[in-house]
Amino acid sequence: MPVRKDWSTVVLFIIFCLACSGCCKSLPPELREGDEAAGTWLTQSWAGRYDWKELATWKNVADSKLSQAELLLRDSNSVQVNWAQAQDLIGGSSFPVLKGTPYLLRAVGDARKMLPLALSVRPNGEVWVGGGANSKCPVPRRRRAVVAWLDHAPPQVYVTFHVNRD
Repeated sequence: MPVRKDWSTVVLFIIFCLACSGCCKSLPPELREGDEAAGTWLTQSWAGRYDWKELATWKNVADSKLSQAELLLRDSNSVQVNWAQAQDLIGGSSFPVLKGTPYLLRAVGDARKMLPLALSVRPNGEVWVGGGANSKCPVPRRRRAVVAWLDHAPPQVYVTFHVNRD
């Protein structure tokens, strides 16, 4: 005797699964505070002609040194640091020997630190520190910091984080 399936239960289960997977949830409280703090570091986006070149001479500040970096960056988007400070901030174990002067820069990335940052520089020395994600749902942000080796002090540092919702 064939087993009769109750298709209505199966259909309801599929609809429930689709509804749950398609819904965006608000940020959990433990990420909301960091997201709001990261928002205070964002600047207006740059304007004008696109004349940016990728900047390859930079390193992330070690997570254990982020609070120290935040103190140094409390009043400015960039701070010149000496070589010893730069080595300490990035963790020092694989300290690069790079041309230029080390500058500590504000950055905003995703809270889970899964997505990369991109740094670019203009011929006039302006620096753009960009983070972002592709998501239809809110992406929690967090403050980050980087050490970049530059030819001279940046006249402007743009810090952006964009979520592409397409």
